[in-house]
Amino acid sequence: TFVIVHRDPGAIIIASTSEGKILLLEEEHPGRPPFLSIPAGGTESGETPLEAAKRELLEETGYTSDSWQEYAVYNHGGRTNHDVYVYIAQNCTKITEPALDAGEKSTLHHLLFDEYIRIATEDERFRNHDLALELCRMRFHGTLGEFRNQLFG
Repeated sequence: TFVIVHRDPGAIIIASTSEGKILLLEEEHPGRPPFLSIPAGGTESGETPLEAAKRELLEETGYTSDSWQEYAVYNHGGRTNHDVYVYIAQNCTKITEPALDAGEKSTLHHLLFDEYIRIATEDERFRNHDLALELCRMRFHGTLGEFRNQLFG
């Protein structure tokens, strides 16, 4: 019997600041080794992926943005049907402290573009594998400059 598991949509956020930095989280969750990630999470009841992205960015980083664009939608297919929406949030500004779940530990890093690309494509602790693969393709095809323009306008 072939079973397909359906999951609610998720969202990941590539967040840039007006200072030319990209936000990256260094996280620890109970029972897991530390990892690197960008803000992400699932939709809650009645929430759109964009609403989830805005909520997760604020909860995980304390930052918000008035400039959002949908960048991509990933779905691995196979036995799990799970759309993950990738958003770019430009000119993010800090308005509060992060509101982490119980047991979560997180350190927010502000990286220059080249350092972010290096970590995302070369550091095995970077958890957003679909994005890492896409960034490797961009580097191979020489299109990272176009991606930089999307992040910073």
